Amino acid sequence: MIKTELRSLVGILAFVCLAILVSSCEEQLPVIGKAPDFELINQDNKTVRLSELRDRVVVISFMYIKCPMANMCPLTTKQFKTLQESLGDEFNKKVMLLLITFDPEADVPGALKKYGELYGADFSNWNFLTGSQEAIDKVCDDYGIIVREREHGDVIPDSIMTFVIDQKGNTRKEYLGNNWDPESVKEIIVGLID
Repeated sequence: MIKTELRSLVGILAFVCLAILVSSCEEQLPVIGKAPDFELINQDNKTVRLSELRDRVVVISFMYIKCPMANMCPLTTKQFKTLQESLGDEFNKKVMLLLITFDPEADVPGALKKYGELYGADFSNWNFLTGSQEAIDKVCDDYGIIVREREHGDVIPDSIMTFVIDQKGNTRKEYLGNNWDPESVKEIIVGLID
């Protein structure tokens, strides 16, 4: 009898602790603002609208294929790959990863597909996005990304950011540069999904 009561008490305490943990995650991640909507083209030449992904947690960052800085775009892509692998099948169905190019002239859908394949991307929940120069400039402006052009036409991002957006389209976390690790982002995603 005492063992049964003790098990019940432990079960109740575990439930309360879990509820507090989930509640704590919500409090620690206030809504920063509504994520600006956009419409771009993915590596398969299909339209992707952020507003159509409202049932998923979305992680967005920026890159370009010819990026010469190993600690920028290639690192971001590697981090996305690690994040995708760590989420596993259960959570990958509830998450969409989006990498948006800075250089739509060079980073056309076919090139983005090859780039994604090079990194072993599973395209079922990871899209590499491009569009017209006007569309990319607007997304960069909307998300506070500063890009400048070099003399030879190459682009150089002055800022790179990664955003975690909840299922309601609210920005919940922003990372400047590559100051994030996949495990921390996974914890945020799990907290938003649960």
